[in-house]
Amino acid sequence: MTSKELKTSLKGFTNTEFDFTRSDGLFSSASIQRGKILLEQIGNVDLITYEIFWYVLCAKNKISIVDMRNDMQITATRMTRGCKTLINVGVVNISIDTTDARHRLLSLTEKGKALKLDLLDTLTP
Repeated sequence: MTSKELKTSLKGFTNTEFDFTRSDGLFSSASIQRGKILLEQIGNVDLITYEIFWYVLCAKNKISIVDMRNDMQITATRMTRGCKTLINVGVVNISIDTTDARHRLLSLTEKGKALKLDLLDTLTP
């Protein structure tokens, strides 16, 4: 499997603006720095909550909670708990979809966008 095939087969991360195939390793200095930044800004939360935040962080636009839940294959209860945590921390906003009021969309707050920039800084050499 080539890196291009791997990039498009990563479940839930095909609609992003980042190339995850350019990984610098799980235990690299940059990866450890990203972990410290997340811990400082979001706190000590469970892994699913971090995954939800990472998903919103990597989305090109607002993203549907239902689509995220289906891509991540987690329960509605678990998704709600993770979203509430991120909203309470102030890094994610929730809004109603203007085309279908039954759907809720997640997007980054100004604090979330600043956190995204801090995390991106760890990716540059």
